[in-house]
Amino acid sequence: MTEPARTTPDSVAGNFWPLLRQADRDDGRLRELLAELSRAELIRFYRDYVQLAGELREPPYAAAESSQDAAEDIAWWVVAQGEQTYRRIYDHPEQTPTQLPRDRAGLGFISQLGDVFFERFGEELTSVDLGQV
Repeated sequence: MTEPARTTPDSVAGNFWPLLRQADRDDGRLRELLAELSRAELIRFYRDYVQLAGELREPPYAAAESSQDAAEDIAWWVVAQGEQTYRRIYDHPEQTPTQLPRDRAGLGFISQLGDVFFERFGEELTSVDLGQV
């Protein structure tokens, strides 16, 4: 059986990292930027976000003593910090925070994605076929 392909910092849509950089860890700014994306672009952005975070939720990134929820929150937070932070953690798993930093800016990005998608299209992102884009 073939292993599924890993999502890497380079395998995401070309606008993924620039959009996160423009949002600058600010939920309101992210909402403004997401409002400019098409339905397909929003789905792709969400898929890339989920897959990038998914790469960091298991060892060697997640600490063995971390709960699943804590590991997930840390992974969401790392993605929201942008490309430079993500690449550093991706390349050096030992640098993954073992708990959320006090500065939790960007932690709500994943929720903002779902909210904007529902407001614009009346659908839950979690029920959309992410392979359609």
